[in-house]
Amino acid sequence: MCVDAYFSLTALMNDQNVPLASFMDKAFLENTEEAEAWNTYLNSLALLCSNLRMAFDTEILIGGPLSEYIDHDLEKLKEKTKPYDRFDQKADYLKTAKIKHVASAIGAAEQLFLKKIQHL
Repeated sequence: MCVDAYFSLTALMNDQNVPLASFMDKAFLENTEEAEAWNTYLNSLALLCSNLRMAFDTEILIGGPLSEYIDHDLEKLKEKTKPYDRFDQKADYLKTAKIKHVASAIGAAEQLFLKKIQHL
């Protein structure tokens, strides 16, 4: 499933030519365009996470450049999943990566490593 159009930095920042940290500083303030974009992003992410949980019944690890900011609002994200998830109202299946920017690369490498071990 391709979600990059909805969850890329470009989609979030609406083509603003500012550093991510500057954008997110404004996103955590009230009544800013950035705060509205961040809230919309979290709403869409909540729906995606709930759909993935329903389809695959697994934990969801959120990594990448935005994961440190999602850490800040992880409880808010969990709250936003509640209307979509009738089975798991706590949303404890949502986690953020400890290694923020390279988590997906490490996860991909781990899968290749596990395949190699299985064939030994």
